[in-house]
Amino acid sequence: MKGVIFALFLVMGIGQSIEISAADTQGDLTVLGITLGRSLNSVGIRECRHLKIEGLKPYDLKDTECYRHKVSGSSCSTFISKQLSFRMSILVFSVNDCNLQSPVEKIQAEFNSEDFEKVSSLVVGKFGEPHKTENSVVQTRAGAKYNKIENIWKINGNSIYLTNMFNNTDEGALLITHSDRIKKEAAKSQKSRMSDQEKF
Repeated sequence: MKGVIFALFLVMGIGQSIEISAADTQGDLTVLGITLGRSLNSVGIRECRHLKIEGLKPYDLKDTECYRHKVSGSSCSTFISKQLSFRMSILVFSVNDCNLQSPVEKIQAEFNSEDFEKVSSLVVGKFGEPHKTENSVVQTRAGAKYNKIENIWKINGNSIYLTNMFNNTDEGALLITHSDRIKKEAAKSQKSRMSDQEKF
């Protein structure tokens, strides 16, 4: 898939499906084994195995059902390796991305657009029809036109967003965002608007 740095495209096993379930009494959601509002370790997701190669310790890319944590300067990113029947790159965002004990606030799962119907049926099968659907036409610089689908669910203050076109026309995405992050992003956006208004 294009537009994803350090994306993990997995060799998937047949007969697997995305695990999506309502979680605890606080209204958090569990998707792909990841629970919003809880750390990866607290829900039993382990770090992937390391290989020992000439003093280096790269991750074993054949290891699945685990996470890979990458540190680059002061920036950190964590990817989840899952065994599914289709390709999916899963990135998680926490309150503090460099602290693996930090609660997960957002899950960003990207996949080939051709698998959109498969992912959509899994989400609809659990949560019912989306609360909002938007259809639009996207045109590339070359003039090619594509139909873009955006489905949105709101569950206990959390948001589920599913689209067949994300950063590229051949890339779909499933974004699950915790209510706390939604509030923080709204407050940040409001602050930026006020600042812009004062300077305008």
